[in-house]
Order: sequence, then C-alpha cells, then structure tokens
Amino acid sequence: MADELGLRLVRPLVLSPFPARQYEAGMAGVERTICVENNATGQLLNLVRLHGFDVDEAVRRYDGRSFSVEELRTGVEEVLA
Repeated sequence: MADELGLRLVRPLVLSPFPARQYEAGMAGVERTICVENNATGQLLNLVRLHGFDVDEAVRRYDGRSFSVEELRTGVEEVLA
C-alpha cells in the first residue's frame, strides 16, 4: 500500500536501544512523517521524538485491534489531505 500511495515505509524492529543511525538513514530525504501505531498514548511517536526526530502526523487505533488495510489507507489518506 505504501508504494501505491507514493510513500516510504520505515519500520523499526528494535526499539531498545533505538536504532537512531539506521532510522536517520532510512528517513533521508523524507519531507513529512506519519507515525502509524496501535497505541492510544503514542509510545512509538514519543520514542522517535525523544531521539530527536520530527513526526508530523499520527494515525492511531485505540481499541487494541489491528488495522485493516482499508482503515489504514483511510487514516493515511486523511492526514495526507
């Protein structure tokens, strides 16, 4: 889906220690960042910001269930509009 929308997907698999160097390399040239997570409090978003990286938008799901492809597409398209 990221390719269809012209987006780049950067997915940190290890969070501690946070892979700041690899994250920075993966984000090179990115103009706008959207953090997608199944967490009402934005833990990943806060962790990324804690390490000095900007996050422009967030798409979250609050009920503990996984995003469906349609829900994720809708959420991302809303923040891109």
